[in-house]
Amino acid sequence: ESLAELDESLSRALLSLAQQECSTTTSPDDLLRQFDDTIKRAGTLKRWIAKTAFSAVRQILATASEQLVANAAIQKRTTHGLKLLHERLQRSMQRSELSRLETVGLPFDPERMRAIETVDNSNVPDGHVVDELRPGYRWGNNLLRCADVRIAKST
Repeated sequence: ESLAELDESLSRALLSLAQQECSTTTSPDDLLRQFDDTIKRAGTLKRWIAKTAFSAVRQILATASEQLVANAAIQKRTTHGLKLLHERLQRSMQRSELSRLETVGLPFDPERMRAIETVDNSNVPDGHVVDELRPGYRWGNNLLRCADVRIAKST
């Protein structure tokens, strides 16, 4: 069961990192460009005041940009390391005949799944699994742990 727990934890960590990579926010470089464009559109006096008053802001944004680049590199290496570790774990699980149950999109099976919640979902047939909250595992032909799932119900 400890291999199953480790697999679940690594899968969640990789998913979380992937979601962080996908979430796009305005970068400090974009903010610097917007700031410079705003100053260019302002009148001479306003431009002089803005340049003087906001030189510190420009420095902060430049530093933040450098930090984001460094953080992105760290996150990329961390993600790569976790992927390698997860692949190694998958091979160990395969050698031990430990496998994760497939549930999403399949009809609910009370022998292998535990229904935690029912949800209204017109995209999935009634009684089928919409989402997996916690994966289930099989060890050889034996069920090691039931999957906790959400089931679709007709509206």
